[in-house]
This record gives sequence, C-alpha cells and structure tokens, in this order.
Amino acid sequence: FDLVQFWNLETRELVKAFRGAAARISPDGSTLAFYHEQKLRLLDLKTMKQTGAIASPRLNRLVWSPDGKHIAGKGYDKAIHWIDVTTGTRISQATGHGKYIYCIVFSPDGKWLATGSGDGSVKLWAVQRMDGE
Repeated sequence: FDLVQFWNLETRELVKAFRGAAARISPDGSTLAFYHEQKLRLLDLKTMKQTGAIASPRLNRLVWSPDGKHIAGKGYDKAIHWIDVTTGTRISQATGHGKYIYCIVFSPDGKWLATGSGDGSVKLWAVQRMDGE
C-alpha cells in the first residue's frame, strides 16, 4: 500500500500518516496533492485538512503547473489527465503514447507539458489546448 507521512525533522517524530500515492506539494507550499481511492485529493498543509477531492483514474505521478492552478497526472492508462485545481474539475485527458508514460514535467513558463514514454517518444503538449482555450 502507499503511505504519505509527515515528520517533524527537528524532533524526528511522526506527525501524521495516511494512505495515498503520488504526493506533490504546490508551488507556493500551501497544498499537498495526492491520489487515494479513485480521487485526487488536496490537503491544506497549515490545517492538515482535506480541501478537495476530484474523481480520477489511478494516478501514480503528479506535477503542478508553475502557477499552481492545474495538475497534470499520469497513470497506468497511457494518458495524461488534466485537472483544474481552482474549480475542482478534471478538464481533459490526452493520449498519444503507445506504452507506459515514465516522466512528466511542465516548462518553467507553464505553457508546455513534456511526457516521455517506454515507446521511446517524448511528446510536447500545449497547455492552452488542454485547457480548452
């Protein structure tokens, strides 16, 4: 099983633990996104309370957009899942790789998303098109 743990680094004590996978902290450091039980979940890191849960296929890697408004996730289905954190909705899904996606990363300006696959390809996705704009 997957486990997310919070540790106090000074005292070396476990503060909180819960089931989850693919955990990533938002660019501003305020929110933790993680996947658990068919949902992408958002946790406020100050209050340690869940602030959102968005239905999603299994995700095993997440990346935040540089502006913190979107999350792109990959799973076992060879697709990229595009989530709008501000509205709490899964916007779209992009496919195109023939095999498992191994890596996913945003460009520093947030305009592009790059993915690499076991089929030997690297794809660049225009974020504006994924937003439906």
